[in-house]
Amino acid sequence: MVITYFRSEEDLHADRDGSSEPPVEVGNYYVRIRRPAGKGYRAGNDVTVEYHIQKALVTITAEARQEFAYNGSPRAVVFSVDQNVEPDVTYRTARGASLNGAPIERGVYSAVISWSGDAHHMGASKEVELVIR
Repeated sequence: MVITYFRSEEDLHADRDGSSEPPVEVGNYYVRIRRPAGKGYRAGNDVTVEYHIQKALVTITAEARQEFAYNGSPRAVVFSVDQNVEPDVTYRTARGASLNGAPIERGVYSAVISWSGDAHHMGASKEVELVIR
């Protein structure tokens, strides 16, 4: 069996720029599978397939409300991400004022954990209420 990968349907039909290496980048691809004659068998009909490599989904996991005891140190939101990406975390006061980092003082804050996406990963966002008592 001979498997050939093409970047476009035009390339597939023109039989140009094919590769035996499977693609790894995000995009649409076309594959031709050919079974040549041999070992007493006739050649089979070509099979062509269109397939897509999509961006990976990014899932941010965090408790919706996180409470901390005041200790004079910054209290950062606790979260995990299922992909090898580093999202941004922004903090706001209850009145909507932006903070330059994790909050320290007692109060209620919102934290937004966000990943804008890249060539291989979808964007994702999660908002958390952060309370320092």
